[in-house]
Amino acid sequence: MIQHISIRVPWHDHGWDGTICQEPAGNSSCLKLKNIAENRNDHVEIAIHGERMEDHMENVCCIAEGGAFMSPEDLTRKAEHPYVSTKTPSHSHLLPTSVVYPAYSFPTRPFAWLMRDWIKERAATYGVGYDDDREPEMRFTSNWVQDGDNHKAIFDYFYGDVYPEKSLCLAYAKQVPFTDDHRRVILGMGHVRKIIPAKEYDHTDAGQLRPLIWETMVCHTIRSEHKDGFLIPYQEMQAYADEPPEFDMESIIVYAPAYAMPEFSYATEHVSYDAVIDVILSCIKSFTIIKECLDEDYSNVLSWLNSQLAEVWEERGAFPGLGPMLCAFGVKQGVMMAREMQDRGFAEADVCEWVSHTSFCSMRMRLIRILPVALRTFSLMFSLTMTISRRLWR
Repeated sequence: MIQHISIRVPWHDHGWDGTICQEPAGNSSCLKLKNIAENRNDHVEIAIHGERMEDHMENVCCIAEGGAFMSPEDLTRKAEHPYVSTKTPSHSHLLPTSVVYPAYSFPTRPFAWLMRDWIKERAATYGVGYDDDREPEMRFTSNWVQDGDNHKAIFDYFYGDVYPEKSLCLAYAKQVPFTDDHRRVILGMGHVRKIIPAKEYDHTDAGQLRPLIWETMVCHTIRSEHKDGFLIPYQEMQAYADEPPEFDMESIIVYAPAYAMPEFSYATEHVSYDAVIDVILSCIKSFTIIKECLDEDYSNVLSWLNSQLAEVWEERGAFPGLGPMLCAFGVKQGVMMAREMQDRGFAEADVCEWVSHTSFCSMRMRLIRILPVALRTFSLMFSLTMTISRRLWR
């Protein structure tokens, strides 16, 4: 199956183009991100405002958060493991490591999947090769996964179905300057062009821990010509709104669906087909208004959005909620089973046939035992559930 992803970035007042904000002190929205709030130096950034980040890498903290995802140039910075400064023996051998942020790329970090309590509960469900016994002993308690093999297992699964030229990447911000709404604001979207796996920290031989730097670089297809992706021109629309005071910026803001808040959280996350469809429809509505306000031609954006809408509808398939439903039945492998069905292109009859002949006997017994509750709870799946139950009773 094709997996789409959301990626969080900070607000930038000049299009995330690899330059420092024009008015750094005026950008309070980016302070919503903890790393920026703790490390931004307004006095320094004001002195170098508008200049290329490449010339001031040691003074710009938003690069690691995706603040330059539209930069036409590669950027390189040193990454230091945050636990080295704690002097814990398990991490003391890790060295500062050069990280390259390629032109037109997002640094992605699936934070939720890197929380030990979260991944321990879900590793079996998703088939992730995570082993908590590999985690090192430390002087303090940490909920973050530390072991490099565990990192690789998580990243292999998370990006396993993210396909170049097929998967969409949706950029969003937690806060922007033109609305007080607390929902996530969609900034743009495009296709994944290339995935550059996370690299290992440089190290001495004094310790055994070999953690990965969490950033997996996702190169994207978003460009100013918007041939295969786009940014919503919020900055331009802010300037437009200053002319006719009656213009309402809310009319063109695209919010992530409220029901999909977890899919637009934790920096980088998988996004369901339904959420992608809702975002695309909202973008179509937004650009229908924008094209009447600005001089730029956005007809290709609308054509592209309609094309993506058709593709995502087709990808969605007949049973988009089958995996979660099976998990709710108590089937630990429910998500994996549903993925396999979708990958094989099963139709409704095929799904029922596959379930009736599967070797997962425990699944059959669970379905039979809780079928009355399932019929009440999952009314939208009534027909499918009844068909499965009849075949299982044969």
